[in-house]
Amino acid sequence: MKLTIRNNNIKALLAQILLVIHLPVLALTENSNKKINIHSVNQILDLQKNNAAFTGYVSIDKEKIKINADRIFIKRFDENNKLIINAYGKPVTFSQIQDKGKKKEIIQGHANKLRYEQSKDCVELSGNAFIQQQNSSIQADRITYLVKEQKMHAYSKNKNSRVTTTILLMSSKKQNKSNSINQKK
Repeated sequence: MKLTIRNNNIKALLAQILLVIHLPVLALTENSNKKINIHSVNQILDLQKNNAAFTGYVSIDKEKIKINADRIFIKRFDENNKLIINAYGKPVTFSQIQDKGKKKEIIQGHANKLRYEQSKDCVELSGNAFIQQQNSSIQADRITYLVKEQKMHAYSKNKNSRVTTTILLMSSKKQNKSNSINQKK
């Protein structure tokens, strides 16, 4: 009898873990049915409060997204399973591979804190925030990215610190060559 109860408890626990940790982080909805691997030294799950805490060398790997942090806390809200994810580290690092047709681009960055609110589809990096895509980058005290709207807002904490953006501009010859290559495909 104890074996059956324990077996049912384990099945229920696994089902809850899958529900709590459904990570559509950074809006990769096209692969939301793919598996998520979470590795850490400690993992604490509170099934009644829908909380999960991962501490000690935490790494999350979901298809094209990788996040590394010291600590990650996940809270699930309401019947729609909306999530808030808070990751902390010195720094939290992330990378995402985006498919742009035949071309793949890597977005990577770091910050002291990463917060993702699924209901707002918003990612916020704070504390020495940095994002790089190809050879362009942005560095600020805080960067907010509204994923669906594809809008980014970078902030400095005071007038002594500044937001720095570096943009790689292609020469017109390279741009024309790139356009003609893309048109032939």
